[in-house]
Amino acid sequence: MESRCECNTEWLEPLLARIIEQPSTIVAPQLDIIEPDIMRYVHRPNHVVGAFAWSMQFQWLAMSEEEVRLRTFQAEPITSPTLHGAVIAANKSQLIRLGAWDSAMDAGSDDTLELSFRVWLCGGSLEMIPCSRVGHVFRNAERSLGSISLHNRARVAQRWLDGYKQIFDATVEERYYPLLVNGSSETMTKMTGCNPFHWYLQHVAVRILAPDRNSRHFGDIRHLDSLLCVDSGAERGLLGVWECHEHGGNQLFLMDQSGFIRQGDSCLTVINHELTLTTCMLNANQLWNFNEPSGQLELANTSLCLALPVNRPVLSECKIGDSAQIWQFGLTLHWSAPPLAGDVADKAHRKNILPVA
Repeated sequence: MESRCECNTEWLEPLLARIIEQPSTIVAPQLDIIEPDIMRYVHRPNHVVGAFAWSMQFQWLAMSEEEVRLRTFQAEPITSPTLHGAVIAANKSQLIRLGAWDSAMDAGSDDTLELSFRVWLCGGSLEMIPCSRVGHVFRNAERSLGSISLHNRARVAQRWLDGYKQIFDATVEERYYPLLVNGSSETMTKMTGCNPFHWYLQHVAVRILAPDRNSRHFGDIRHLDSLLCVDSGAERGLLGVWECHEHGGNQLFLMDQSGFIRQGDSCLTVINHELTLTTCMLNANQLWNFNEPSGQLELANTSLCLALPVNRPVLSECKIGDSAQIWQFGLTLHWSAPPLAGDVADKAHRKNILPVA
């Protein structure tokens, strides 16, 4: 348990009861929010789970409507791809069997992401227990940069991501490359019998957007003139642009070889010359061509290109060299044969930023 926690009433009993029922499961309470400035306790809804960004940072993820609907009662444990780690409970012998804490990780919060991957990949499971409530003081800005955090995140990527590590490498700013090389060049051996990372994406973190061999571009869609990124968090369900944050979420897209540009289960769709996300249905207004040399993103079988004339992306007549129509995907994926384990890219690079070997 972290020091920034305040335990609610009868928080421990539900955790212990679940460990007795399922010894191989590591459990955590629902974390409520204690606002750091005024110390006000705010109840967090039950329907969130732990996830991750490809920068190897923890993220919260709202459960889908289908996941919520399938819950039989509100006290039922919630399977979670990752745990935050402010408070966890585990059967001691099972935790030791799984390797306990990674002693090579420096002090920080990244070690629980490493533990989360290891537990799932090596035969355990993670759950959040709604009847256990613990308040947590979330700092205004958790540490996300610097040598300690990067060392930890690079170690997680090196140890567990297999070929997906290429995606992590491309999220690191160029000025941190020396730290990345030093932090990820250690030789680490996985525990015998652990699954590859693609198993985790297919069976556990099924809602995490991840590339496969059908993918061609991945990451944010950046307008090079304004340095803003396409963002799905705009009003009325339309896509807008926002300052690029490189944390995924509303700015994470995947373009496959068919021409779909996906975010979650939805596809980038043109309706009345405006952009929105709708169910992928092989419609002509959902298929795109990306011309890498010109940077133009063209609606297939038209002469219309994605443009940013002012502050909202729209379609306009394609014009080579028009700065309003020059875009860049965060990652361009290339494939080799035979494929790597998990159908992942063997090379991924951000333009003008070379990947780390």
